Amino acid sequence: AAAVVAVAPSWLRSLLFVVVVAVIVVFSFRSPLPPLLRNHRFRCFHHYYHSLTPLPVLRSSSPDNAKNSGRCRPDAAVCRCRAAATVTTLTIPSTTTGTTVNAVLRSLHTHTHTAARRPESSSATAPTTHSTRFSAQHTNTTRRMKPLMLNGHTRALTQIKYNLLGDLLFTASKDSTPCVWFSHNGERLGTYDGHNGTVWCLDVDYRTQSLLTGSADNSFKLWDVETGVCQTSIATNSPVRTCNYSYDASQFFISTDKAMGYKCEIHIYDVARVKQEGAAAKPKLVVKVDEDHSLVKITSALWGPLDTTIVSGHQNGSFHRWDVASGKKLDSTTALHKDQINDMQYSKDLSMIIAASKDNTASLFDTETFKQLKRYTTDRPVNSAAISPLKEHVVLGGGQEAMSVTTTHGKAGKFDARFYHMVFEEELGRVKGHFGPINTVAFHPDGRSYSSGGEDGYVRIHNFDPSYFEFEFEH
Repeated sequence: AAAVVAVAPSWLRSLLFVVVVAVIVVFSFRSPLPPLLRNHRFRCFHHYYHSLTPLPVLRSSSPDNAKNSGRCRPDAAVCRCRAAATVTTLTIPSTTTGTTVNAVLRSLHTHTHTAARRPESSSATAPTTHSTRFSAQHTNTTRRMKPLMLNGHTRALTQIKYNLLGDLLFTASKDSTPCVWFSHNGERLGTYDGHNGTVWCLDVDYRTQSLLTGSADNSFKLWDVETGVCQTSIATNSPVRTCNYSYDASQFFISTDKAMGYKCEIHIYDVARVKQEGAAAKPKLVVKVDEDHSLVKITSALWGPLDTTIVSGHQNGSFHRWDVASGKKLDSTTALHKDQINDMQYSKDLSMIIAASKDNTASLFDTETFKQLKRYTTDRPVNSAAISPLKEHVVLGGGQEAMSVTTTHGKAGKFDARFYHMVFEEELGRVKGHFGPINTVAFHPDGRSYSSGGEDGYVRIHNFDPSYFEFEFEH
């Protein structure tokens, strides 16, 4: 071949050179992994192509979006990668601005390929922007966010709560055994054994030294967090529905159900006195909630910002504020919800409370005035709601009622956590994973993860991916 090239005319040698170069260029770009652009993130040429090409994420008849109609569609479920594992689906469920959502999903698409080796996932929904420029059809792409699944309870979760630093997660369930876990890796540290019925509520003091639990076995207990030893157990006349430490951990309250001929009451205790007197300790104040026969039982309650009041949510959807010194009712409202209040949680600065209700809504209201600020509407009962301490987001958990779960498909039961923009009330995304109603949700104190506990007995800790923090809501 070399001899032939040597005696060939110059024009023929030039032609051969051009042909060889053209062949090298063509096969280089058709290769699954271009030699000069090898990267562990790109599992096939399809991935590499999409990482460089703007992804058309919306299909619409609008002139603004017509230019995207002929390109690769990420709604073809999953990139057909040989190494693809179980994946989740991102959905754009509302009206959006094409440019911004394109950029967001391009980032998410790249992260999908980066995480292709992960063995487990949950399902989420992509963020949307606040715009009414055009209506887009639902379009799917893939996204992976691997949760930590904590399997330590045998029955439904009733409440989960982080300690002040966020390194520990405390969980209560209907199996009568509260647990404590490391929040960063899901390792269970231990259990608190002693109750004989459903544990409805728990709270931990700001020093993470003492744990308070209330149960359907007509008692509440104080535990040493480190050793798991029960320090005090005090009997009540009816099941304990809510409990809460004050912010300085010098006192706590518990509320009891209206049952077995006993009325719903709030009992306020001094911590020092309880530890000194043990089971014989008496409350320093008892508030008879339904003394005027117009109130039903308390289903959720919190201390006021300065430990001088208690805010209670009731079975009929009303809210009341009680004076801790006198036990008198200061004010109330029945305008926010029409059905049972399932959960209440503060914002980071305690200026707002978000309440989850059985009437398929969650409301954000001012702590001092009970004035409604925002309302988040869903199509299923909301069992729990929390406010992000880092971004203007709220998360709602709920689903079809537990008694009907066995007759309903998981998708029909709507057992997903929904994220909303706190100000604009727009749904941002959904995270699936539970195969029963979500009973309780909580944000980590640093806002970089959240946890959920469901009727299925699992606790799921979700650490947010970088794209969550990069996304900015347009308005």
